[in-house]
Amino acid sequence: MTFEEIKELRNHTNPFANGLGMVITEIQEGYARVEVPIQGSMENAAHSVHGGLMYTLCDAACGAAAASYQYKVTTVDSSFHYLRPAIECKMLYAIAKEVKHGKRIMVYDVELFDEKDTLLCKGIFSMMQLKFPLTAE
Repeated sequence: MTFEEIKELRNHTNPFANGLGMVITEIQEGYARVEVPIQGSMENAAHSVHGGLMYTLCDAACGAAAASYQYKVTTVDSSFHYLRPAIECKMLYAIAKEVKHGKRIMVYDVELFDEKDTLLCKGIFSMMQLKFPLTAE
């Protein structure tokens, strides 16, 4: 399976990410970029993007990067830091880069930016490679 095929598969078979409008725009071995356009319903009472969406976008980027090895994956742990609020944003994107690729556990560094390339969040996620290969189900 090519990286383009992995990207298309993941973009079309993830109902949760699709419902939020998240799209994988780049994927390579151990690397992914995921974007989401911001809608008013994604804001919290302070009129900034909800922290749960920011975390979810980073989780999706790490999952896509881990899936670049053509296996289904799941998150097992994370450490996440909100550095700045996402106020008046039109789009957010997360970039995940592999730190370590083990037999089953992979570790990813992830950063979240707005459309002005302002760093908003930073985290590290551990992903587990499951025994199920990616397939076009």
